[in-house]
Amino acid sequence: DFFLVHEEIADSFFIELKQQILNFYGTDAQTSDWFGRIINDNSFTRIMKLVDASRDKIIYGGNSDASDKYIEPTVFDFGSDFKAFGEAAVMQEEVFGPLFPCCR
Repeated sequence: DFFLVHEEIADSFFIELKQQILNFYGTDAQTSDWFGRIINDNSFTRIMKLVDASRDKIIYGGNSDASDKYIEPTVFDFGSDFKAFGEAAVMQEEVFGPLFPCCR
């Protein structure tokens, strides 16, 4: 899953997306009854490699706890760099985790 957001509304979109994550999961998604965990250690490690590969693009989230198999909802903003967006590791496979890559 990913978002393609028109530049004219991108800043507002990201503000609203962050707010909706907070509204749904609260200020600490790890303690939310509604937020699931990654299914196993191998999946956790694989998804964290995706997070780390684009860490410089994170505008929200990115925290994790391996002992709990928890990965915070994480939003990436690749700006208008469609080449970097398309080539990013997070865009190369199905994630099965709370990662939201975005391009304007």
